[in-house]
Amino acid sequence: MAQLPEPLSDLATFLRIDEDLVEAAARNSPHPAPRPSLGACRAWAAALAPKEKDRVLAGLLHDEGDQALSVLRRRFLHDQTALASSPPVRTVAEIREESRARAKTRKGHEQRRNALQEEKEAEARKPAEREAQRARDQRVAELQHDPEAAWARVAELLSIRGTRHYPEVVRLLGDLAALAERDGAVRAFAQSYDQFVVAHRTKKALIRKLKAEGPVTATLSKLASD
Repeated sequence: MAQLPEPLSDLATFLRIDEDLVEAAARNSPHPAPRPSLGACRAWAAALAPKEKDRVLAGLLHDEGDQALSVLRRRFLHDQTALASSPPVRTVAEIREESRARAKTRKGHEQRRNALQEEKEAEARKPAEREAQRARDQRVAELQHDPEAAWARVAELLSIRGTRHYPEVVRLLGDLAALAERDGAVRAFAQSYDQFVVAHRTKKALIRKLKAEGPVTATLSKLASD
């Protein structure tokens, strides 16, 4: 079971037999015995009684073909196997318990690998996130002089047919939300934003994009929690 042939492996997959259960059951499965050494053959032959040796040699000389040799070889291999220690027999409950332990250990390893991968990815994103934040801070600082111009730009973009300007609309509204949060004017922004949503309620794709990607939702959530 430790090395299932491909047909049996495919059958186990088709029957949805858990891999951990197969591995647990295969832990004590016997492996193919290596070919006995010449020294082992000599030791076995030396242990035979003289009369037994004479009988074996006479049989090899008398019988034609390889039948007598095959019988002798099977006897030798049987004796060698009997000398080897057999693994303890386990119950089905013990195998299932080991399967659950293997699954728990494997999942723990996977969770640790995933956590390390997420940390690595988060660390790799930090430079881009810092640059994005710096660019936003600069836009917000420029926006504070005339936020109404940003609202007018939003209206202008939405007057153009199509959805290709939606990303810029989302960015502008996100900057307006950040400015409102910085200046403590979230409530006033929320009122303007509600009016905006009512006016453009038919633009379902835009509203979904604002909820999914824009920082507007985060700003409004802070208002709701206050």
